[in-house]
Amino acid sequence: IFNLVVYGDDYYIRNIFMPGYSLWYVLALFMWRLTLKNIVKIKGALVLSVLLSAGIMLISSPSEIILGLERVAGFHIYFLLGYYCEGNVIEKIKKVKASMAVVVLMMIFMLLYSLIRLRILDFNLSKEVMMHQLSIQSFPSISLGLIVYLLAIPLAIGIGILILAIVPEEKGFISSIGRDTLPLYLSHTYVVKIIGSLNSYFGFNSIIFEISFLLIISAATIMMFSSSSYREGFYRIINNLKQMYLDMGFRILLKN
Repeated sequence: IFNLVVYGDDYYIRNIFMPGYSLWYVLALFMWRLTLKNIVKIKGALVLSVLLSAGIMLISSPSEIILGLERVAGFHIYFLLGYYCEGNVIEKIKKVKASMAVVVLMMIFMLLYSLIRLRILDFNLSKEVMMHQLSIQSFPSISLGLIVYLLAIPLAIGIGILILAIVPEEKGFISSIGRDTLPLYLSHTYVVKIIGSLNSYFGFNSIIFEISFLLIISAATIMMFSSSSYREGFYRIINNLKQMYLDMGFRILLKN
């Protein structure tokens, strides 16, 4: 509906098996939680998850994503890692000095930035790889595609560990964000689309200025959609919509 109203694009309405924006994540959560009890009984479930992700990326079409399965399977690796990650592991990560984690994180981003500036890496392709959105068939060779994804997974895990080390243990705004991310996740994508349209319209002459601008917008978006007042309003709307659809269903059943 958002795409239709803002852009006049009815693609997602005509293609109900193509989850738009962040809706793939809602589908992913449902599938992950539904299958978790059975998957964790399998020995080497994590390795199987990596192979499943690689297999789906291998057979998927470069131009068509069915049910967002590429991302559903790709991010399932991190979901399983989170499940297997015990409290003592998190405690060990939290012992890493936040200042050291910040320095290493900045070094990683500076390295990636340099590789992009030297045109060794392509920014858009790298972004799609990290989002598990780029089919392996899009690469010059299958072996190259597999290598890229096998390098991207530990990179993403490493960045996640560093961010976890930086997040303070004390209860505060930053630590409270992870308590309930659904309102933030389902709401932020529309801001991203609007900012993306403005970015393409006005353009940026400097990538540093563009990154700085996007960081400020990201921080403001997180603060707005993670506030308690927004969460209350979000769930009030969701509950009203849920009740409306239930009442509508009951009326249809009673008529029949």
